[in-house]
Amino acid sequence: MKSEVISSKDNARLKAARQVRDGRDRSMVFVEGLRLADEALRSKLAVRECFVTEKFGESPQGSEVLEIIQDRGISISTCSEAAFRSVADTTNPQGIVLLADRPADAELELLFSFTKPLLLVYCFEINNPSNLGALLRTIEAAGASGVILSPNSTDPFTPKALRASMGAAFRLPIATGVEIAAVKALSDENRVNTLAAAAEAREYHFNADLKESVLIVLGGEANGLPAQVIETCDLQIRIPMQSGVESLNLTVSGAIILYEAVRQRMS
Repeated sequence: MKSEVISSKDNARLKAARQVRDGRDRSMVFVEGLRLADEALRSKLAVRECFVTEKFGESPQGSEVLEIIQDRGISISTCSEAAFRSVADTTNPQGIVLLADRPADAELELLFSFTKPLLLVYCFEINNPSNLGALLRTIEAAGASGVILSPNSTDPFTPKALRASMGAAFRLPIATGVEIAAVKALSDENRVNTLAAAAEAREYHFNADLKESVLIVLGGEANGLPAQVIETCDLQIRIPMQSGVESLNLTVSGAIILYEAVRQRMS
């Protein structure tokens, strides 16, 4: 295990870490914070490097995480507070950053081969990393089989998305950059009903049959789903709302529909 003390923000390792943080090096992911670092170490993520402040190991939780990192032979660089702040992505950093290999994309066909009934989610052009991360956390909690992201969606492994997902992105099978046509073709082939969440739909979400294999299609908060995506799906559903309410938060909408599927499957 290689260890060093870093006091300059111009250190080559910190420069490389900032490349990962800012999305310029997409071969790795930037994991910041005690809780998220712990989740990363408990997952199958291949952690390659660790940056900590000089005081990080003084707390019981920090000491425990450091012990795991040391036992695995991961390179640890101890940084001064100023040097660490130059790499941190948060306003009040907790004193630890991990760099890990970026998880491979899930194969689209694999997502449709899991045990039936399937519960899949297709996210169309969701551009807010915090919203996507929170949605991933909800999707995992509901026991969904996997997630598919359209082209022009935010990266689920950006620092903000990872923090919002609380580690769900490390564990969920995620396929990225997939067009709706490819998703619909595989859905039809595997007898998976596609349901578009659309404010103009006539059918309420709780009247849809969610006991069988389904793929729920969600759009971003700003624009929702375009007509061509809605028309591609087998059924359009909506959540009942009072007059004058334009829309719900993406994560709330996703949670309501997902947990209706959970309710139906448990009853």
